[in-house]
Amino acid sequence: MNRIRNRYFSAHSRVLENAGGRQTHGKMIDPRLSRAVIVGMFLVFVSIAGILLIRVIYPQIRFGFDNPNLLNWAELLIIPTILVSGALLLNRSIRSSEQRAQNDLKVAQWYAQHEREIEAERFRETAVQIYLDRMTELLLEKELRSSEPGTAVRDIARARTLTVLRGLDGPHKGLLLRFLYETGLIKSSAVIDLHGADLRGADLKNADLHGVNLRQVDLSGANLEGANLSGSDLHGASLVVANLSRANLRLVNLGKANLAEAVMERSDLDEAHLSEADFHGANLEGANLHQANLIGADLSETILILANLGTANLHQATMYRANLNLADLSKSNLTETNLSWTQLCGANLGGADLVGASMHGANLEGANVIGSTLGEVKSLKRAIMPDGKRHH
Repeated sequence: MNRIRNRYFSAHSRVLENAGGRQTHGKMIDPRLSRAVIVGMFLVFVSIAGILLIRVIYPQIRFGFDNPNLLNWAELLIIPTILVSGALLLNRSIRSSEQRAQNDLKVAQWYAQHEREIEAERFRETAVQIYLDRMTELLLEKELRSSEPGTAVRDIARARTLTVLRGLDGPHKGLLLRFLYETGLIKSSAVIDLHGADLRGADLKNADLHGVNLRQVDLSGANLEGANLSGSDLHGASLVVANLSRANLRLVNLGKANLAEAVMERSDLDEAHLSEADFHGANLEGANLHQANLIGADLSETILILANLGTANLHQATMYRANLNLADLSKSNLTETNLSWTQLCGANLGGADLVGASMHGANLEGANVIGSTLGEVKSLKRAIMPDGKRHH
């Protein structure tokens, strides 16, 4: 580490010298300029010495073209030859110097970034430790857990929590949230209201947070893969581009939540409350949405291949250009649902209620529509029917 540090300061010094040409306080000349002057002087000296040597050895030889013999041509060509060779060597030396300077700069930048990361990590570790110590005091000495809503101790706890969260990275946010959950402070009847909390990028992979109260928190980009959030309240929460693959979301409340472009492959949303939630562009391939409440939800351009939507309530939901190939929609409520340009190849729509649904341009090739109200949809214009024929 000392060697890297010394190299960093050496490189930093060279960068300053190269950038400024001369340092006003030390009157130091750019090393590359010094080398160029020295090499140039050396070449001139060698050229003169070469000519003098020829004149001494062969004094009868004159300059010019009046004596065109081999030695005279050698005399005429020696200076250009030496100058060209010297120029090539000088150019190579300059390139080598520039390459070393670039390498030194990269080392300096890496070391500076490394130092910043270490300092930031120390800050986060210190902030979390101070927070845990102070929260422990509130729990043990101020009886935070049994305090009444609206009391000063709860306000202090909330203020401290929201403040420290803003300065943490994903792993530390996950650590802090686990602490709050395990101490019973953010369960169904939350002692600390996390409304508006910054939990962006929180690492909660495989965390057990069943029954947690995270209403209207910001979990954008959070990693909740395999997490247990069954029975939890995330009403109005932001989970944009969050990873919820294989998560247990049974009976969860995600009403009006923003799950745009979230990854929810094989997640379990059985009987979940998802009314008016935004799933635009989300990946729900293989997800279980059996009996889920999706009234008014936005599922446009979502991937729902092989998803289970049996008996789900999708009244007035938007499923524009969604991919529902091989999905199970049996006995689901699709009344007044926008299914325009939706892919439903091989889907099971047996017994589904499609009254008033718009299926303009939908692809139903190979779909099971037995017992459904397909004949009562609002529009089938340009749709591909189960037999592969296009409706006009």
